Amino acid sequence: MLSSLAAIGLRLYLLLLSFLGLNQALPQTVIRGAVIPHHEVAVEFIRDLGRRLAPQSPPRIFIISPNHQEIGLGPVLTDQPLFADVARVDPATIAQEHGYQVPKKILSEFLPHTQFIPLVVSSHLDSATQDQLVQELSLTLAERDVLVTSTDFSHYRNLATADAKDQVTQKLIQDRNYAEILKLNNDYLDSPRSLEILMKTMATKGITTPDFVNHSNSAIISADPGSLSTTSYFEILYRANLGTSAKTLSF
Repeated sequence: MLSSLAAIGLRLYLLLLSFLGLNQALPQTVIRGAVIPHHEVAVEFIRDLGRRLAPQSPPRIFIISPNHQEIGLGPVLTDQPLFADVARVDPATIAQEHGYQVPKKILSEFLPHTQFIPLVVSSHLDSATQDQLVQELSLTLAERDVLVTSTDFSHYRNLATADAKDQVTQKLIQDRNYAEILKLNNDYLDSPRSLEILMKTMATKGITTPDFVNHSNSAIISADPGSLSTTSYFEILYRANLGTSAKTLSF
């Protein structure tokens, strides 16, 4: 009887150890990268990211935005003395760029102590300069920093067409099909370059799995499903295990 009880106790003890070991093995993840809209119709997507990031309290958030007006001093603009080899300091243009200013304003409500650093990117950015920027970003991003791309997706199409095009874009992102992403136009998203910079930078950190946490369309948000001209939105997260050592990999 005692031996039976001892055997049961041992099994329970081993099960407990196994359970605790499993719990310890479950990764605690942090957000290292994200894609959000800059269209204020989709403000709740930006707020959702702010709520998710608040417990992390990242010291810095780098926001990559398209240069909507294609103005300024160069193909990559910032307002900080960083990335001197690839980015020009142009605070006047940064101040006009809603692709940066909108998400910064909303995210800062949740992250009042975070420093926001813009990277406004022209659609005419060449691949060599882009890849140089990716390498510099990879070296600059500290473990608690976050990289965000601010981009809206399908433009000027009805809801059904936009949804179909979003499915194409989502598959290309999941497959990391950079060549095809760069071929996309406003039917699919407004800044393929901004998206690719994020994806490639995450890849250098060993983070390659996107989490599509939210998707919607202005027709749905505005309760106008019959609209002939809409804009679609994704909220996409790139997560890493907390405390993992930094990686520098190819993209």
